[in-house]
Amino acid sequence: MDGILLFSDKFLRLISILSFQPILFKLPSFPVVPPEFIQSRQNPRVQNLARLHERTHRDQQQRFLVEGRRELERALARGIVEEIYFCPELFRNNGGDDLIQRATQAGLALCQLAESAFDKVSLRDGPDGLLGVGRAWTTALAGLKLSPTPLLLIVERVEKPGNLGALLRSADAAGIDAVIVCDPVTDLFSRNMAVPISQAFKVCTYVIGQKLKGVKRYPLVLMLEPLFRCNLECEGCGKIQYPEHILKKRVTAEQALAAAEECGAPIVSIAGGEPLIHPEINAIVDGLIKQGRYIYLCTNALLLERKLDSFTPHKQLTFSIHMDGLKEEHDKSVCRDGTYEIAVAAVKKAVARGFRVTTNTTLFNNANPERVRRFFDEMMELGVESMMISPGYPYAKAPEQEIFLERNRTKTLFTQILGKAKKSWRFNHSPTFIAFLKGKVDYDCTPWGNPTYNVFGWQKPCYLLGDGYASSFKELIDSTEWSRYGQKGWDERCKDCMVHCGYEASAVNDTFSSLGGLGRTIKYMLNADAAGDPIPATARAIAPKTATQTAEAQSGAATCGGSHSCGCAPEAKTEQTTPASRS
Repeated sequence: MDGILLFSDKFLRLISILSFQPILFKLPSFPVVPPEFIQSRQNPRVQNLARLHERTHRDQQQRFLVEGRRELERALARGIVEEIYFCPELFRNNGGDDLIQRATQAGLALCQLAESAFDKVSLRDGPDGLLGVGRAWTTALAGLKLSPTPLLLIVERVEKPGNLGALLRSADAAGIDAVIVCDPVTDLFSRNMAVPISQAFKVCTYVIGQKLKGVKRYPLVLMLEPLFRCNLECEGCGKIQYPEHILKKRVTAEQALAAAEECGAPIVSIAGGEPLIHPEINAIVDGLIKQGRYIYLCTNALLLERKLDSFTPHKQLTFSIHMDGLKEEHDKSVCRDGTYEIAVAAVKKAVARGFRVTTNTTLFNNANPERVRRFFDEMMELGVESMMISPGYPYAKAPEQEIFLERNRTKTLFTQILGKAKKSWRFNHSPTFIAFLKGKVDYDCTPWGNPTYNVFGWQKPCYLLGDGYASSFKELIDSTEWSRYGQKGWDERCKDCMVHCGYEASAVNDTFSSLGGLGRTIKYMLNADAAGDPIPATARAIAPKTATQTAEAQSGAATCGGSHSCGCAPEAKTEQTTPASRS
């Protein structure tokens, strides 16, 4: 069967070397052979390594590059590395000496490169002096071990590595025996995987586990707000308009880690405020990594360059950089000139240092589709892993109210921006959430999918609304009147909302709820411009409201459910009704 690649279920976990758990490789000892030293950039071996940047040469030689100590450790543990090239001057105390010593004792082929020669073969702006050459592999038809009644997934001409990776992860989670790729177009050994397989696999197994347990309302991403204070005052922000005594409060590292354990979500988004201001941010990140959670540390990047040395690159840590468009749009959105250049410089440095970096973009009704598309191009050129996008939510306390989108305008705008999306763009979203933004599918909100924990406790019902607070996650789930919210509810504040913190979880739930949902995800994964599903008009519920509820829903004057802990009432009343103070 010419032109067909087959992958068994075990091979699904080997597609991306960058995803494996770090395992120190142990190989038998051999007589030590001094490594060759190459100084010239024109050396034939150096030139051949540089050719492996291109897919054509990777395919011809059936070899590929693995750069970075962490990635090289994982590849060595799997036994697929043929050669190691290193430059001690670039090690930067990253454990390179120890790795080379072990590789030497194991008898692996080693070659030392001068700094200029290593720079030619490196794929990074700031290399750490370690690079390996791995051998490609395939799985033959005869090697497949199928069940008596196998379930196969057959895909044709998938172009984007990220799409193929997502297909493989979904197939693995759904228990599919094998994936058959017909007329393969994508590069199986490309570095352009949008999300590490280990992260996607953790989320897949977590969601399936919740469904097998019969859990109806489970969290997917914990929105952790350790503080509200920020070093910017963005025009669309509703998080920084608290009184001074609230802005001084902090969630301690101990409280943050306890909340993550209590909630159990596999992913934690650390928001705010500006998290890098928090004095215990490193302890929070380190503790969440030890818990096995994947972290998106949201930051405007003004402090990122000077803070980078306090963090260590890790597959579970991603810096999510707030970028609201090109220079003109971004600086206007954050109300400060020069922030775009600072953020771009920080992104470059973080990427060069080996950190995972994504961007987080909020779009308003003044967005220009063509300039947004140019912005996507610029972010991809910076080397970010992927991009997150969302329409802005009309916070009642946001300084500029006229910039927010209503629902139909959101669909029109995102259709203009995302129609005929470029192959180079990578988004950190489910394909069906992108389709939802374009109006091709319809979902109701899943507010419990992204529960929020902040200085007041567990916020009801979601990240965007503050209708009171619970003292525990269980109390949040059990006591919140969920039927009030979303498109099928009666709360008018939800009518135009299409924000990812409410609907990304809906898209994920759809994928794993049925074969129809999985099929829908695959359809939009393969063709983002595929025709949409028939969408019936959503019937919003009507329920009797108290006079207070009616006034709040119409005016948006209070987003705290009457508790006034948000600071919308005089400070004296706030002190009486705010949950127990947290340092």
